[in-house]
Amino acid sequence: MTMLLMIFLTLMLSFPAGQQNRNPNTERGDEASKKVDAKPNQPGERHRQLDYFVGSWDVQIKFKIGGQEREGRALLESRWVLNGRFLKQEYKTMTGGVPFTVVQYVGFDNNRKKTVEVKFDSNDTGVQVTEGTLFEDGKIISNSGERVDPTTGRRRGLRTVTIIFDKDHYTVEWYQVGDDGKEDKVVTLSHTRNET
Repeated sequence: MTMLLMIFLTLMLSFPAGQQNRNPNTERGDEASKKVDAKPNQPGERHRQLDYFVGSWDVQIKFKIGGQEREGRALLESRWVLNGRFLKQEYKTMTGGVPFTVVQYVGFDNNRKKTVEVKFDSNDTGVQVTEGTLFEDGKIISNSGERVDPTTGRRRGLRTVTIIFDKDHYTVEWYQVGDDGKEDKVVTLSHTRNET
């Protein structure tokens, strides 16, 4: 293990400082650069579209648990990590007087041409993974995957839809597939950008 760490550090330190993740084609900002910069290992135009989500947000929450509708509020901090390849989104709220945190990573996989979301939270040991489409205009993201229904322990189909309304407002809706095969909206997260 120590030998592997030494090899990794040696390789990382062999690159000139600041050059590891720079893509000179993205620095020009012209139309030609947008066509060139979508290299599989570099952030590209789709990542620039996701830049909208960076910042602090107030979140109104509506959700269903066991057929009962509930409401709440959360704060979201969203920032780029891993040299602009993924957004780290951290939601914080209280549920039943106990702090509750959701951390998710959102990005665009250049190789597969799909959006990806990986979600973890402080009340569960499970991981939720969805993938899908970022529409050309960058205002709608539609992802699909599976999640374990916390009330039944069964795997359920899940579809998430993110809709950007304007520079300061967007929603995320979760649709879960029930036993009858029909979708039911189980979560709505209405985001308003904090003025800072």
